[in-house]
Amino acid sequence: YYLSCALPSEADSHVVQALPSGSVTFTARQMRPSEAQEVTKCIYETYGYSYLYDYLYYPARIIELNESGQIHSAVAVTEDGEIAGLAALSYQVDNPSIAEMAQAMVKPKFRGHGVLTELSDYLVKKAQTQGLQGVMTRSVTLHTYSQKVAHRLGIVPCGILLGYFPKTHQYRGISRNLENRVTAELGFMYLNIPPEVPIYPPVHHRSIIIQIYNKLGINPNVKIPSDGELAACEMYSTIKTSFSSAAGIVRIDVSRCGTNVLQEIQASLNSFRLMDVELLHVYLNLFDPVTFMLTKQLEELGFFFSGILPSGIPEGDALILQYLNNVPMQYDQIHLESDQAKTILSYVRENDPK
Repeated sequence: YYLSCALPSEADSHVVQALPSGSVTFTARQMRPSEAQEVTKCIYETYGYSYLYDYLYYPARIIELNESGQIHSAVAVTEDGEIAGLAALSYQVDNPSIAEMAQAMVKPKFRGHGVLTELSDYLVKKAQTQGLQGVMTRSVTLHTYSQKVAHRLGIVPCGILLGYFPKTHQYRGISRNLENRVTAELGFMYLNIPPEVPIYPPVHHRSIIIQIYNKLGINPNVKIPSDGELAACEMYSTIKTSFSSAAGIVRIDVSRCGTNVLQEIQASLNSFRLMDVELLHVYLNLFDPVTFMLTKQLEELGFFFSGILPSGIPEGDALILQYLNNVPMQYDQIHLESDQAKTILSYVRENDPK
C-alpha cells in the first residue's frame, strides 16, 4: 500500500548508515524488466516477508503485471544506477477512472533524501498523461512523514480507515511487533474536475461530506430523493464483494441499491463475522438516491462513517462505512499531520458505536 514505508529509528541506527544530506541525486522513471529482481530485494529490506501482496516477491510476476497494464512500476535510480526506492500506480479493471499510488518504499540508507517525493511526482504526471480523473492513497498513521509527502502533492484527506493494515505487517525502523492493527489515512486528488457531482448524502452526515468535497475543490449538487426516486429502485442490487484474507478485510461495493440491498449486506455481515473477519467496509454509491436512507439502516447494524472516495466505485462516488469485528482501537496511537485529517478522525470517533 502507498506510503507505508518505514522511517529509521534510533534502534536501527547501528544497522543502517544514512547517507549525508545532499550527497546523492535521483531520477524517477519506469522500471525496466531487468530491475525487477532488485525491486524484490527492496521490498524485503523494508517489510521482510510480511508485505500483503506476495506477488511483489516474484520478479517474473512484477514484469507480467506491468506488461499487462495492471500496474505501472516506477523506480528512483541514483547516478550510479542503484535503485533507491520504488512505487507504482495500481489500476482497477472495473474502475479505470482512478488509480492508487501504491507499493511505495525506500531503501533504509536513502531515507530522508526526497526519494518518495521524486517517485510521487513522477506517478502523478504519469496519471495525468493517461487522462485519469484522480489518484488515491492510503497512508499509514504510525508516523506522519508519508502523509506530508502526499499533502505536498495536493492529495487531500477524505477518510480514515481504522485498523486497515494488519498487525502482522512489519515496518522496519518503526516496529516489528505491533500490538494492534494500523489505521490508514485515505487521500484523493482530482486530476480532472467533473462538471457536476450530484449526490444523495444522508442528512446526518451531510455537513462533513460537503466539507470534504469542498477541500477537494468540488461544490457538490446535494439532493434529497423524492418518494418516486426511492420507489423506483429495482428488486435486485448490484453488489460486488471481495475478501482479502491477508489483510483480514471484506469490501462490499454497492453500485446500485435494490429492494434486497439491506438483506444482502446483513447476510454478508453475519457470514463474515462467523469467520472472524476483522474489518468490513461498505462502499455506497452517493449518486444513488437509496443511499440517503440505507446509511442509517446500516449504522443500526454497527457500521459507522469512514469517509468518502470520489469515483470510488465505477458508477459513482463512494460513501464508506466501516465495521470493526472485535478489533481494539486506540485512537491516541493514530498520528495525523493535517488539520483536515484530524477533523475527519474526530468525526469518525464520535460515530464509532464502541
